[in-house]
Amino acid sequence: MTTRKTLTALGVAGLTLIGADFLAWHVATDRLRAALTAFQARAASQGWHLTAVSEREAGFPVTAALILREARLAQTGGFAWRAGRVRIDVSVLRWGVVRITADGTQGMTLPGNAPLAFDGPITATVPWRRAATALRFHIGALRVPTKQGTLLLRAATATVTRGATETSLAVVAGPVVVPPALDAGLGPEISRITLAARLRPNWPGGNGAAAARDWQGQGGALRLDRLDLAWGAAWASASGRLGLDDDLQPVAHLALRLRDKAALLNALVQSGTISPGAALAANAVLALLAPAQGDGAALPVEIKHDRLMAARIPLARLPHLAWGGGE
Repeated sequence: MTTRKTLTALGVAGLTLIGADFLAWHVATDRLRAALTAFQARAASQGWHLTAVSEREAGFPVTAALILREARLAQTGGFAWRAGRVRIDVSVLRWGVVRITADGTQGMTLPGNAPLAFDGPITATVPWRRAATALRFHIGALRVPTKQGTLLLRAATATVTRGATETSLAVVAGPVVVPPALDAGLGPEISRITLAARLRPNWPGGNGAAAARDWQGQGGALRLDRLDLAWGAAWASASGRLGLDDDLQPVAHLALRLRDKAALLNALVQSGTISPGAALAANAVLALLAPAQGDGAALPVEIKHDRLMAARIPLARLPHLAWGGGE
């Protein structure tokens, strides 16, 4: 009799715990949905729109999660991103961090309607209780199709930190497996890419054209502290300043340093980025600079009037940025 009472008590206790856990999970899921709705409203007030074809709950018993199918985040007249599946989750027991994971087929549209398609997971972590001043992204096994074949990014991390007056970006990526058509004798992998940059002032809200005009009017600039690329025996490093002109087109002044420049220029030709004639001109300029400054001499690079120039020699014509919204 005592054993039966004990088993009954354990059963009741177990059912009570399951019921309490289900209640906690249900409350947590409702809170997560309310937070998502509030985020959508705030984003819409700044010209951003987050939509999804469907939404469902998941994660019971330890995680409150929402799964969005065919999610799309877009700025009026500007950037757009889409993903086949987005999972937003938070621990039922610890509400410190929200984890957002996008996977499946994804795509971006940049100003000028330049599309970028890729396939692979991207994970971001966001603080729950305070404004997100630092977002950390983890990227793995990202596949990017190109006209010359598929690029495979094996891993990358990125941190975006928003301060009172500027936003900083730090990226470490690699290795990147390149298709044979882009090998150019440098090997099948770009071993490492690192980036450190600062956007000042912070990008304003509003649609793409209005935001770009506002930012440009404030003297906006992206300061490239360092961009390094290591590919086999070759190496490239760039630093400088990028901004927008009065027509909201990119303008830049950069210092570019190269090692094994012939192989790197050959890679640019094979990728279709520059013409063979432009590569010959750039190589001639570098040959003139090297005796005075040694190997790895700084090559002045400019972007203006939709052209990429090295030492004032035109290398390539860039696509015109169409911001939308009347621009």
